[in-house]
Amino acid sequence: MTVFNPTLRLDGMLVGMRKAVPLDFGALYAAASDKAIWKQHPDKDRWKEDRFRTIFDEGVNSPEGMYVIGHYESNQIIGTTRFYGSTECSTRIGYSFLAKKFWGTGINSEIKFLMLNHAFSYKNRVYFDIGAQNKRSRKAVEKLGARLSQKPMGGKVEYVLRPEFAALGFVSAGSGANRKTSCSCC
Repeated sequence: MTVFNPTLRLDGMLVGMRKAVPLDFGALYAAASDKAIWKQHPDKDRWKEDRFRTIFDEGVNSPEGMYVIGHYESNQIIGTTRFYGSTECSTRIGYSFLAKKFWGTGINSEIKFLMLNHAFSYKNRVYFDIGAQNKRSRKAVEKLGARLSQKPMGGKVEYVLRPEFAALGFVSAGSGANRKTSCSCC
């Protein structure tokens, strides 16, 4: 049986994602230092270098790793995302951001497409933790077919996505015959 590997390379048409390394800090911080990115985020000061350094170090050192998102056309690192909190049956996607100039370009959809296709090959559910006031991110996961599963707690809301909820048919939805998991908890 193949084991869920959240740190492998994922490649799309517009972007590629690979595991972050400590040397990526400068390029990622350059992308993250725009205050506008964090306007709806619970940590509105994440654009500050010390705040961003904390979250960066946590991501690089997390057992599930953190992806840097590289834009092919510009040859730039334009953001980050990660899998975290994985169990036998589920994983979480979050800690995501994109440089503002890449908003509305379809890149976020491609990133989620790549991550969800990978996750649903091994897991039955994907969760997203989002700041309750972050309307932009909430709308984005709702477009994917994610459903609100928890009312606001601690300034955050939780959404869940199962293959059968997935919008647009872009994830491994349906019978789950392609899944490599024998999850007994779902």
